[in-house]
Amino acid sequence: RADYGVPEDKFVYCNFNQLYKIDPEIFDVWCSVLKRVPNSILWLLRFPPAGEANIRAEARKRGVKEEQIFFSDVAPKEEHIRRGKLAELFLDTPQCNAHTTGCDILWGGTPLITVTGGKMATRVATSLLHAAELEECVCADLQAYEEKAVELAVDAERYL
Repeated sequence: RADYGVPEDKFVYCNFNQLYKIDPEIFDVWCSVLKRVPNSILWLLRFPPAGEANIRAEARKRGVKEEQIFFSDVAPKEEHIRRGKLAELFLDTPQCNAHTTGCDILWGGTPLITVTGGKMATRVATSLLHAAELEECVCADLQAYEEKAVELAVDAERYL
């Protein structure tokens, strides 16, 4: 983690999708999770770089501490997979799931949580989790998603 400036003593949530996949509804959930798990950070990509200021401003509006939002640059594939292993949990975006990124994250051994939607683009992560035999990471709705994200951070016995 030190190689990337990621704090060693924090529970690290991540999402390495392009920022356009983050809608206000899921960002509200993520901010609630960060407030409920104060010893955590959310690691995102500057993808695109111009989005970082907007994400930080929206997090501040929602009462999230500045140091709980962490950004890094897009990296080559091998590095992308390697640093995905440094996070404890990948938080999927329900309106447009992690597709290739979801495969990369799971391949690296980091679990992800998702909410199943009604369209193909909102069901990809569910399919990946079923294939990886991680059905317990598929949440019925955003409330269950939030509870799972918090539970996995605060209950070491439940962590996958």
